[in-house]
Amino acid sequence: MQLGKHPHIVRCLQVFKAEIGPEVFFVLELVVAAEGKRDASLRSWLTPGKPLSVEQALLFALHIARGMRHATAKIPELVHRDLKPENLLIGREGLLRVTDFGLATVTRSSTEGGGTSLYMAPEQWDQTNVDLRADIYAFGCILFEMLAGHPAVQPGSIQVLKKAHQTGQVRALPADLSSEVTALIRQCMAVRPEARYVTWSEVESAVENTYKVITNKNVPIEMTSQAELQSERVAMGWSYNAMGISYYDIGKFSVARDYFDKVLAIGQQEGERSLQGAALGNLGAAYADLGDARGAIGYHEQCLTIAHELGDRHGEGHALGGLGGAYHQLGDARGAIGYYGQCLTIARELGDRHGEGTAMGGLGNAYADLGDARSAIGYYEQRLVIAREIGDIFGAASTSFNLILLLLQQGRLREAEAHAKQAAQIFTQVGHREMAARAQGLLAPIRSQSV
Repeated sequence: MQLGKHPHIVRCLQVFKAEIGPEVFFVLELVVAAEGKRDASLRSWLTPGKPLSVEQALLFALHIARGMRHATAKIPELVHRDLKPENLLIGREGLLRVTDFGLATVTRSSTEGGGTSLYMAPEQWDQTNVDLRADIYAFGCILFEMLAGHPAVQPGSIQVLKKAHQTGQVRALPADLSSEVTALIRQCMAVRPEARYVTWSEVESAVENTYKVITNKNVPIEMTSQAELQSERVAMGWSYNAMGISYYDIGKFSVARDYFDKVLAIGQQEGERSLQGAALGNLGAAYADLGDARGAIGYHEQCLTIAHELGDRHGEGHALGGLGGAYHQLGDARGAIGYYGQCLTIARELGDRHGEGTAMGGLGNAYADLGDARSAIGYYEQRLVIAREIGDIFGAASTSFNLILLLLQQGRLREAEAHAKQAAQIFTQVGHREMAARAQGLLAPIRSQSV
């Protein structure tokens, strides 16, 4: 499907067929998730009960409309058939892109329903002729969900959902929404296709007019060629960053460092401060694991400066955690405690459980180095609770291992044995033979002391 190049469409870079079998594979551009989001999909931006701001929701809606307007201009009568938050990807630069045109057809051959039940137009349920107005209905459902904090129809069985869509039994919009926004959604979600907008250009125009009225701002212009070129360079930087993180995660720190150097260069060339900050923080982590703690401190301090400048609290927390680790590596446990404490404060402020756990683990390490076993155990135990809660099994095993010797010092043999068993089991499960053997090796002396 030749949709060409557009800032609000995920580009297909290559298509190839498997040598054996009928499968065809699509190579798509990588869209790197925004800071603090679990993935790049719009779904990761949607928290039940917490609507997006009207301005943000309308901006994302404008991106969808522009992407679909481009797609239908390239392929007249194109129907996506499965517009939903999972098929809308938002990059680090804040641009939304439409993806997954796998169900797409043109109107003349479109006699199957397709779609996802929470976003399916009334006519899709009966597998009657479906045109682009079915996508406009799904668009209305998505905009509704962004602004209401819950889906437009009450989730239920397939039959319940079918009836709700086909009879217009949608939930109430927030009472404080303006009449302009409400009218936009209602027209998109009209039960009868002929009552909806007819083209994506009409939808785009309606969203633009609503945006101007609600925000009292000019509508963001569609990217020019120069802006697209810069956006591509920045996107390439984020792709290099993701590749560097992948190499870092498998312990290839020198290769990771080289990727992060490329990321930093692109960020500086394009004046993209958030990209620079990410590169500096990751360079700090790589240098620390390469044994250069002082070099790591320099990078983390620059990262912290940029995070302050951007008001990026996640970035500040990561930088402070990195500084804590580097100072601990230099043997300055008290300095590490200061940085980890600040990192923990920010993580709690943001509700970042992973960040909380990391800070707790760092504090446990630092207090253990100071000989304060009681404080170290307290932080490790909190770290363990969080690791189990978020499904971080490797973190749970590492924390259990750290607890073993401290609990032995306290004479808490049964607890030490339980943690040794747990650590050995998990390290074996994840294939970390060295750590599994070390944990297993501690069981014999623990049991001998228990006799």
